[in-house]
Amino acid sequence: MVTLRNSKFDPMTRGKGRPPTPYELSLCVACGLINILFQYYLLYQGGATSFCDAIGYTNVIDVSETQKILMVLLFVENQLHVDLRNIFIFQSAVFSKWTIGFVCLWVRAFMFAMFSITAYMGYGLLSPYWYALGLFVMLFFQIVEAKGDYDLKQFVLRKKAGETDKKKVCTEKSWSLTRHPNHFAFLQWWPMHALLATSNPWTVLYCIGFLHFWILCIGIPSNEQYMLDTYGKEYSDYQSRVPKLYPNLSVRIHFKSKKLA
Repeated sequence: MVTLRNSKFDPMTRGKGRPPTPYELSLCVACGLINILFQYYLLYQGGATSFCDAIGYTNVIDVSETQKILMVLLFVENQLHVDLRNIFIFQSAVFSKWTIGFVCLWVRAFMFAMFSITAYMGYGLLSPYWYALGLFVMLFFQIVEAKGDYDLKQFVLRKKAGETDKKKVCTEKSWSLTRHPNHFAFLQWWPMHALLATSNPWTVLYCIGFLHFWILCIGIPSNEQYMLDTYGKEYSDYQSRVPKLYPNLSVRIHFKSKKLA
């Protein structure tokens, strides 16, 4: 979602960033600890099984200690991933008004809790091959997300230096394949996290459906409306050339032909 700060759009401090403030560091650490401690309660103190009893679910499985450890490690990795992006990339957009509580606390606490609870409704430990594949996929798409951040950062730096030939909209590299490379990557690694943590296909399907709804119906429209209001025809031309979310073959071929020209 777009966040306004002092009546000026300030979606992220890309380009020449600033060091995180003590307040921002403390807030991220606090949210992370709350999230992880809540999952510890659900997994190790009977919170998840008590919830299953409360809703009348009787087919609870015995989640092994190995799976619990893997889940906690995945939660910590996920939390560190978002905290580092918030501290060093999004900065003022995330730390203003209600956004920090919603993104860092409510969204992840809810998603993590759902994973912790539905693990007791899943199939237990998966084959080691699934974990190797899943971790590879998660790492790959987190790199894709980081590449999108880096490409935009470099464009902003060059735009500030007047080196983009008057272009104001980033349409190069990752951003030439999809208008939202970060959202694209985000939507791939969350369902894989759900699979590795819960071995529950229904949780994976929920992640796919809910996150696509959130990104496609809430996140992207507000962002693109701002871009249209600010950059007008330059952005509408970009919309007509590049897919909203998922890259397609024709865009890839066009991208390669431009590099060879």
